[in-house]
Amino acid sequence: MTRRLILLTVALAAVGWLYWMLRSSAEVQGDDPLAALHLEAHEPPLDALRAVAAAEDLAAAALVDSPERTELEAAWSALAVAQAAVATGAVSTLPPEAERRMERAVAGWMGRFGPRTFAVAGVAPWRRFRAAIDGLKERSRSNDRGLVAQLAADAPEQQQEVNAACGEFLAFAGSVGVIDAAGGLTMSDELLRLVFRYRWLSQARGSRPLQELMTPAELDTFWRWRIEEGARLPPAAVARFVADFVAQRGGYGGVKQGYALPAVFLLRGEPAFAYDALLLEQKAHPSPQTEQLVQAVARLGAAAKAPPIGR
Repeated sequence: MTRRLILLTVALAAVGWLYWMLRSSAEVQGDDPLAALHLEAHEPPLDALRAVAAAEDLAAAALVDSPERTELEAAWSALAVAQAAVATGAVSTLPPEAERRMERAVAGWMGRFGPRTFAVAGVAPWRRFRAAIDGLKERSRSNDRGLVAQLAADAPEQQQEVNAACGEFLAFAGSVGVIDAAGGLTMSDELLRLVFRYRWLSQARGSRPLQELMTPAELDTFWRWRIEEGARLPPAAVARFVADFVAQRGGYGGVKQGYALPAVFLLRGEPAFAYDALLLEQKAHPSPQTEQLVQAVARLGAAAKAPPIGR
């Protein structure tokens, strides 16, 4: 497994090097064949994310107890436990009642306090989430285990605490590749909170679209982080997420609609998928430029497959 991981890392690095060498060579000649697919990796606006979190924390200090708050937090915990059970294979499907209870709790909160306070109501669940993750990290370090292995080895009451606070988060983190080979979590504090916030606010989609509950910077950061950092995402998932992003933004990081998906695949170090996406674009909207891009990416892919010199 370690050898395969090393080979994969080397291959992706080689693809990235070839991509930039092709671009640099073309730029010297004044003609970059891949210019239309040039995409810079997204840099999370950490200061903006911290400002949102600080404002929420301040507002949460004034939040009073109420039956609606108690039920909202209880319904969230019950849903999280059910999601964790599905993620670990303990049950095959999510119990409908867990989802309906959360929907009723959200509706009850919205009816009394309105949508603008729903994010603030998530601060206490966030703090329990963070405490559970921090405790799990500490136990994993002490026992020299990965997070998932440590949770499986935890006492039942510790497992229940983590599941009620974190739900399917560990399975999600593993699915997008932000749990490393040692089993640790490779996410900044800001991104960790953003992922929690996105999942919390998603529960209110029936009442308000996420575009009204999160800032554009938050949404762009979450969507692009999931797409660009999700090392284990299958191509179909990448295509679906990019299509959603383009539908919301009309493009992707300055790349026009039809070239967004191949540009993302190149950024991810996956030229074969970029080639396939370009062929589909050429079939749907034939143009000389797209044909030129098809040929350029084909050369890039062929170079990536070439054996090392001397072999």
